[in-house]
Amino acid sequence: LPVDRAIRLLVAIGRMVVGWVLEEQAEGSIPPSVEPGSLAEAALKVMAEIGEEGAFVSGLRMLIAGADQD
Repeated sequence: LPVDRAIRLLVAIGRMVVGWVLEEQAEGSIPPSVEPGSLAEAALKVMAEIGEEGAFVSGLRMLIAGADQD
């Protein structure tokens, strides 16, 4: 990658990691209430299927793959 794109990717990954950690620290023990059939319900189902680590790794891979598309 050219240096300018590599720097933007590094910043994006850093923000993703910080955001992920903040979300983990803020999570409560009460699951969110969602409307049946909503996008939120679908998102929670996907997250339950792939797990927290799987979601993180998948998002990281998408960021890196997207760097080649910029």
